Amino acid sequence: MEYRVEKLRELSQYIARGITPKYTEDLKGIFVANQKCIRNYKLNLGNARIHDINKKGITNEKIVQKYDILINSTGVGTAGRVAQNFEDKRFTVDSHVTIVRPDITKIDPVYLGYILKNKQIDIERLAEGSTGQTEISRQRLGEEIVIRYPKNIETQKKMSNILLRLDQKIQLNNQINDNLHELVESIFNEIYQSGEAYKLENLIANISTGSRPKGGAQKKGIPSIGAEKIEKFGKYDYHSEKYISEDYFNTLKKGVVKSEDVLLYKDGAYTGKVTMALNGFPHEKCAVNEHVFILNTKNNWAKFYLYFLLNNHENKTKIFAMANGKAAQPGLNQMELKSLDVKLAPEYKIVEFEKRVEPIMNKIICNAKENRKLEQLRNILLPKLINGEIKLCNCK
Repeated sequence: MEYRVEKLRELSQYIARGITPKYTEDLKGIFVANQKCIRNYKLNLGNARIHDINKKGITNEKIVQKYDILINSTGVGTAGRVAQNFEDKRFTVDSHVTIVRPDITKIDPVYLGYILKNKQIDIERLAEGSTGQTEISRQRLGEEIVIRYPKNIETQKKMSNILLRLDQKIQLNNQINDNLHELVESIFNEIYQSGEAYKLENLIANISTGSRPKGGAQKKGIPSIGAEKIEKFGKYDYHSEKYISEDYFNTLKKGVVKSEDVLLYKDGAYTGKVTMALNGFPHEKCAVNEHVFILNTKNNWAKFYLYFLLNNHENKTKIFAMANGKAAQPGLNQMELKSLDVKLAPEYKIVEFEKRVEPIMNKIICNAKENRKLEQLRNILLPKLINGEIKLCNCK
């Protein structure tokens, strides 16, 4: 297979930062993606804000096009993150994000997107400047990132299609899980509204927390879950894991996560984030640190009810207000959490709810585990395809 080697600028129509926005709450403006929208090789416009186009116009080249590659270009820990836009939506990016627009006459845009994702570590190394002012210049990005690619564009497309199908299956599973989660939420809300006012301590049998690992985080071992890892049930960020040693894990008397544990982040900006461990997800063995509560009902008889109770918007708002209504360090202690006013449905309704939703929750976990395997497969195939270690057949 014949390969070419060129600088990124030679394979791009356009490399430039985004706009300096004039933000507004008017939905008639244009959405602006920022650094928070780019994480784990994905673009999430849920964190985008709105720019007032009446106060400041935008040139057409700053409007993000389908297959544009977006790279975070400022900030310690954020500079270098890569994502590709597959949306047909009209939006732009702010000045902390660089737009790389592939030259489709030279290279398959999806293939270039996967190459840049594979080179994210190299891109991160381009960041320069003092703490808090770290930046990646578009000049260095275009000059120093070198792309090796098959001369035949059809070969490029075959490679990118293999990876794209894996990502599309992951996305489909995520959409299914979101729909299933919403379904269970609606079932929960039906019985929750019939409940009577109680303190949360009437439902919880046990609250415990983790501890700060001795010697700090390790490079390998047993995963230690912190706030940045806690997501909605069935979602987990496997990137940049933190670990504790297996020897230390074996000495723990608290903080060990078991199946059916409900996990609640208890302090700081993430207060109130909640998830649940189930059937070996997110890990067969893991622990939480000192910022996370582990909650259980007696014999876990109402585990799903407890999770959705804490995930309820009204209760999450109460928890956040309770944690932040202090002059001292924001956070919750066990007594405060137990005193939370909630609604408890009649016991027989909770039992019926648990039985009804258990197969749905198990399906969510099944999809989440499949996604983990698909992500691992994609991450193995990506460098091998790009480096030509895997030969592609000519069959159609």
